[in-house]
Amino acid sequence: MINYFINGEGWLLIGLVLIVIEIFAPGYVFLAFGIGSILTYALIELGFNLTLTMNGFVDSILMCSLMSLVALILLKKLFNKNNDSDINEY
Repeated sequence: MINYFINGEGWLLIGLVLIVIEIFAPGYVFLAFGIGSILTYALIELGFNLTLTMNGFVDSILMCSLMSLVALILLKKLFNKNNDSDINEY
């Protein structure tokens, strides 16, 4: 089971499932984790190996969490436009 995550297929599956969950529970959190998982899959497929630990599974979890955090910050900045002006302009 862990081999699916080391090879990348597990991250692709989890990313797609999280993006589908985002349809039913909006808020950009599931989307950010889905994007992070898919980016982790892409980096593993491109041959990028993060060697902080001796375990490839832990490295891929660290990579996924970093990508998800960056995606969450970018999505929040992109979609949270606070416009405090009154639409009726009294």
